[in-house]
Amino acid sequence: MLDYNTAINLRSKRWHASNLEVDEMRSDKQERHDRLCGLILKAVADNGQEKDGQIWALKPMTEWEKLMGLTRRSIHDLIKIEPIQTLGTGAYEDDGSFRRIVALRVGEVGSTVEKTKRHLANIMAKIFREKTGKSVHRKSYGCLIGLAEIWPEGHQVAIFKDMLHNWGSFMVAAKFRINIDQNVLGIEGLKQRYYRFPIIGLLRRYPYVAQDAFLTHLQIGSGGKAILPFPYHYTDH
Repeated sequence: MLDYNTAINLRSKRWHASNLEVDEMRSDKQERHDRLCGLILKAVADNGQEKDGQIWALKPMTEWEKLMGLTRRSIHDLIKIEPIQTLGTGAYEDDGSFRRIVALRVGEVGSTVEKTKRHLANIMAKIFREKTGKSVHRKSYGCLIGLAEIWPEGHQVAIFKDMLHNWGSFMVAAKFRINIDQNVLGIEGLKQRYYRFPIIGLLRRYPYVAQDAFLTHLQIGSGGKAILPFPYHYTDH
């Protein structure tokens, strides 16, 4: 783990060498950024928590604002500058409400944070909120992580966007699948319902239906000439 002085010196040398934007940063902004790096390193040392293979300083955004004495907008501006790395996460209160947590760490200049399943779930949750105006609660968020794990790597967000946009066609395909589960496979307890609006849990129940519907939409949109990014999944367990 980098100590504060090493991180600042390393950043200064590399940024000056590559003429990155931070070299032209105003001295007051540079001072705030250096101070935030110091707070992050101290928080990691005092109470760092492991997320996706790295140690992070996890605090609500309001606490970062209080520690720095800055507005949320100013904090967002600072954490976009290397070597600070961010990871969106969250925590649930006893009443079931979701509290936004900001995870920060000081990394190597030029390094990136790999898009983990949690990253992808956060991206899909944001898309869902923007599309439907509804919040993503604990159970649904878990379903998004499951979809990020099941759907083909690199295509999870595209599939999710397509299902929200073409929800009606997914429902038709899902209904057909439910008929097979009931009448061919003999699965009991399934209900024939038509949901007018996207339900994350239903996508998680039939992820391969969504996956195959996505491929069909690609073919239709290209007149059957699209090169499929992954094969159809004909057997859904």
